[in-house]
Amino acid sequence: MPRIDARSKTIREVLENQKYGIDEFQREYRWDEKNIQELLDDFETRFQGSYRPDHPRTQVRHYDSYFLGSIIVNERDGLRYIIDGQQRLTSLTLLLVFVHRLQSEQEEAAHVDVTRCIFSEQYGQRSFNLQIPERLDCLSSLFVSGEAILPEGADESVRNMVERYDDISSEFPDSLRGAVLPYFIDWLLDRVELVLITAPSDEDAYAIFETMNDRGKPLSPADMMKGYLLSQIADSSQRQGTNRLWRQRTLELRAYGPEEDSEFIKAWLRARFAETIREREAGAANQDFERIGGPFNKWVRDRRQQLGIAVPAGAYRFVNELFDRYSAHYMRLLQAAADYQRDLDIVYFNSFNNFTLQYAMMLAPVTPDDSVESANRKFRIVGRYIDILLVRRAVNFMRSGYSTMSYNAFTTILGIRGLSPRELAERLVTRLNDMNESLTGTQDQQRHGIAHFGLNQFSKRYIFYMLARMTAYVETMSGKTDRFAEYVGDADGQPYEIEHVLADNFERDGAAFDNEEDFQNWRNSFGALVLLPRDANRSFGALPYWTGIPDRDDKYRHYARENLLARSLTKEAYEREPGFRRFMEETGLPFRFHDAPFRKDEITVRLQLYQSLCERIWNPAQLFTELDQ
Repeated sequence: MPRIDARSKTIREVLENQKYGIDEFQREYRWDEKNIQELLDDFETRFQGSYRPDHPRTQVRHYDSYFLGSIIVNERDGLRYIIDGQQRLTSLTLLLVFVHRLQSEQEEAAHVDVTRCIFSEQYGQRSFNLQIPERLDCLSSLFVSGEAILPEGADESVRNMVERYDDISSEFPDSLRGAVLPYFIDWLLDRVELVLITAPSDEDAYAIFETMNDRGKPLSPADMMKGYLLSQIADSSQRQGTNRLWRQRTLELRAYGPEEDSEFIKAWLRARFAETIREREAGAANQDFERIGGPFNKWVRDRRQQLGIAVPAGAYRFVNELFDRYSAHYMRLLQAAADYQRDLDIVYFNSFNNFTLQYAMMLAPVTPDDSVESANRKFRIVGRYIDILLVRRAVNFMRSGYSTMSYNAFTTILGIRGLSPRELAERLVTRLNDMNESLTGTQDQQRHGIAHFGLNQFSKRYIFYMLARMTAYVETMSGKTDRFAEYVGDADGQPYEIEHVLADNFERDGAAFDNEEDFQNWRNSFGALVLLPRDANRSFGALPYWTGIPDRDDKYRHYARENLLARSLTKEAYEREPGFRRFMEETGLPFRFHDAPFRKDEITVRLQLYQSLCERIWNPAQLFTELDQ
């Protein structure tokens, strides 16, 4: 009689020359950006704990392993059907596709063949190891080019795969690139392990799945932290009241997400109490920042004297005053991140850019006695700083993922704890003025800012964001409604998209350019892009920009009916928008219409306008304006 088989397997053993499928009733691929962040951060931390630059690659076989959990499959029809584990296997496949492509860009480093963990090949035909029909085109595009064009009506899983691949591309740590990469790939393939559980039938597989998930849920670090704090409070009535408060606040936090109670505690402890962070070098030990990101209850217990919770009165105050007040602030931040609010719009902006470190940074200057108004002012000041920082890095093609930015975020936290709004603005403006990167490039002249900024796989999310901000800014300053939230859309998708002013037609439009590569470079320049509704972009995106012939269609006449930034390419905006003319006169911004073919000179003029707009929107002086509100 067939038996259930459970064996520890490496990633290589699980994926190499294997084929996996899923049943139609399985849920979609739903990992989000946070899941990818956590996976990459865990991988980096465990790998760097063993890696040394002087190691031969053979030493990797002795590095600490990492356990990624179990997957449950049932074998039939030549496939392993995944009952539990498709989220991890899909994410691992996306990671392997990314590191495969990253290796091809690093000619100086040794290469590790990961392709057999992605697909097998016979008679020149690729067969991906994840045999899920509706996802194969997406996987193939990502493998070949690193990007995928989503077809109309693409399902949730395909959309998420493209977005998570982009997250991996932007979040993949710098410390794992370059000469370190082959060591990391060796470790990923042979030291990351799962337990592969193979069941003889569907019924057995689902019975195992239900058994593993129906057992009592283990206590979370938040639960254990609560238990320890309650044990320190001697008075019974105080302990009961503290427990009620904690339970109520936990319910409120979890209404925003099943783990938001833990996420709040991590942000709060890092913001107000952490003093150290792991040095960014091989073999460095985890410090406060990293330990709080794990089982933080242990860190709290170890720091009980410093936190003042080793005595009943201190433990009582820690929950009833500090936990209570800071969790209320945190929930207001979560609400502002989810719903666009003019008063805290900056939280929404940074959330749109997936900068989750903003919560700890924003809580850092807030004191227990701050009013909601005072806390909001500090949130806005810190948020403006983050927004400027992210845009400066984006235009210089510098990554701003969690791993890349955690050290920067923590040093900022240490420098702004408990500051007044004026002290906070002064401190953060000084940091901005001292930075290597700016909108015009870096001080070392290795990067050139907006002058060389253009559309590619890395920059597209930032260009979309910046165009939405710029469009909303021009419109609101011209007396129109703020439509930023409309431009970026919601969880159901983005109704607007980036439009190339120049259509992708070198044969028709490329005469003024040196060659097709030159044409594509100028076509993708920041100054040659606008934001348009998705339907409009697809309906006239292939048209020439300008024909000058009344009975021939072109983009120029369509732009005259679109948002004000796109409309500013046409005479229409200058003749029929008095609010826009007033805004232009008051600011001196170099707006001008272009009723001629859109070539290098026109793109250069438009790029200068965009730079001037960016210098107004992302100006460090914005931090001081918050003091007057």
